[in-house]
Amino acid sequence: MKIYFIWSKDIIGSKNRAFYKRIEYLSKIHDVSLLVRKMAVIEKDISKYVRILRCPYEIYWPARLLSWLMKRSGKISNPVGYLMFTFWCFRLIRKELPLKTLGVVYTFQNLDAFVGYLSAKLGYTWVVDLLDMPDLYVEKIKNREKLRYIVLAWLRNIIFYRVLRMHKIFKEASKVFFIGYNKADYFGQRLIREYGIKPNKLCPVPNGVDLALCKRSGRISINDKKFRLLYVGSVSAERGIQILLEAVQQIKERIPHVQLILVGSVSRHFNNKLCKEIDQRNIKNEVKVLGQMSHQKVLEMIELADICLYPFLKTKVLDGVIPIKVLEYLALNKVVIASDLSGIRGIIRHCYNGILVPPGDAARLRDAVYT
Repeated sequence: MKIYFIWSKDIIGSKNRAFYKRIEYLSKIHDVSLLVRKMAVIEKDISKYVRILRCPYEIYWPARLLSWLMKRSGKISNPVGYLMFTFWCFRLIRKELPLKTLGVVYTFQNLDAFVGYLSAKLGYTWVVDLLDMPDLYVEKIKNREKLRYIVLAWLRNIIFYRVLRMHKIFKEASKVFFIGYNKADYFGQRLIREYGIKPNKLCPVPNGVDLALCKRSGRISINDKKFRLLYVGSVSAERGIQILLEAVQQIKERIPHVQLILVGSVSRHFNNKLCKEIDQRNIKNEVKVLGQMSHQKVLEMIELADICLYPFLKTKVLDGVIPIKVLEYLALNKVVIASDLSGIRGIIRHCYNGILVPPGDAARLRDAVYT
């Protein structure tokens, strides 16, 4: 059977990512094609499994204009380039996959879903895979304080949920995969209640890790007597980073050689705020912000850690997340302290394979480290 994966973003990072594993598994039994944008960065290993087709079109001036208007540098969404990518995907599928041919259009929770929606209207089989809830990006923008981000979140809300009615198109899919243990999960119930998806279309798929990638090397050791607390993931306010800083400030009074290591992407705006708070709390020597690292380097950092942390706050979007990083912590036999959230309870049993603490409670997090 032919499967057409539509993905408009880069494909980099952990090989334990759900997207990577979906492609790797399906390519073993099906003819899989991956449709990507012209300038998308893709891991070399992906080409071993699938046929990669790049869109020949890309227009840059809208992105440059938006960058200038928002007074920011770096990558930014290119709306015209994206529309051309959508049109190209749809035309290619029509050309290569006649209507009565057995095949699937496979999309994810972002705007690529419109290719699947249009395909479904013409009679193709459309499968959508919700690796995250579609409103996650909107919530991430809302948590930023600058006016331009608040305006951007407002505009994106209008475009996604008022004009395009993004939350209503998923019910047209033949099947909807989501990360969860069963349909009664937090995300499953939200998809039924808020997105209008019929229960018989929902297919829960729990996250997991490839244990072959998470073997302890036994070669990594540092004799500096540091007591390392490790966080891996996006470094932002809703991830509970400021709670970690508050806890470390208290922990260093009892454990002077404590060191908090933050591994993951951090926005320029939050990085400025983070540095200021580290200085105010007088924990500059106790906190290291390492930024993004390769997956192999991340696994090495996990091996070096004494305790691994998952301090997410309880929000509508993050409450049901089943994080791959926590599974990697456990696969490497690390002590895990995590926020007591719906998604985490399916992984961590309190005082059995980890410690659960109330979200946003620095004092309880500190006490958990002491135990």
